[in-house]
Formats: sequence, C-alpha cells, structure tokens
Amino acid sequence: MKKLMSVFVSVLMALSIGATCAFADSAQVATYGVSVPGSGENPTPYAENHCGSYANHDMLSHGWGNIVNKDTGKMVVQMGACAQCTRCNLVIVTQNDPGGALPLGYYTTWQPNEGLSSDITTITQTSNNIKYTSSKTIPGMSFRYAS
Repeated sequence: MKKLMSVFVSVLMALSIGATCAFADSAQVATYGVSVPGSGENPTPYAENHCGSYANHDMLSHGWGNIVNKDTGKMVVQMGACAQCTRCNLVIVTQNDPGGALPLGYYTTWQPNEGLSSDITTITQTSNNIKYTSSKTIPGMSFRYAS
C-alpha cells in the first residue's frame, strides 16, 4: 500500500510540474524600458501624482511584473505585481502586491502609451528610477483588482 501511494504521489508531482512549465512557456511577456526601442517613454517627473484632470491614477491589476536594472544588468524584482492606469496607460511594477500585508518594496513606472496585452511585463530601468518604499501605498495612485 505504501509503495502504491508513493507511486501515486510521484506521478501527481510530475504532472503538476509539467503543467507549471507549460504555463510558463505559454505566458506572453511584454518588455518595455530605457533600452527597448519604441516601447514608450519614461514618465517625467518620475511619477506624476495625478492623472490628467483626475486626482489619482486608477491602477488596475494586470498580471505579474519584473524590474531589470539597466546599469547593473540584474533583476531587482522577479514576478512582482503589475498594474496599469485605466485612463493614461501608466504601468507600475511593484515587488509586493498592492493591498497585501507587506510594503510595496521596490517599484518603477513606465509609460508605454498603449494598453498591456501580456501576462508578464518586464521594465528595464536605470538605477535612479527604481525606487523603494516601506509603505503599502504610493501618493497619487489608487490600486484595485478587476471585479
């Protein structure tokens, strides 16, 4: 009986690992940033704390995000949270999930001037535009999930 259970658990684990790898291979990845031609622009100043005539950016959750430091070539955030403003398309990637128990941690923004169409967004950014906050919020941004 123990041997049968061991074989069953082994098969189950193999199937779950295969399913995870298949998902990772099928995920669409979009890359934006300072070294990516035609990918939009870096917002100036770093992040406007208003959105046009609105007091806040309406940041809607949009999958996962990575932050790559262009100056060092190292990944600062891997599979963090990604959100996009529903009005101006500003994108933010944060180390931790907005609305979660942890502070946002490392984050950066990018203005692709288009809606995201991918599951994973990577932003390549210079060191001085990768910020850190010990807060769970960022002034001028209101985070939410699709209902």
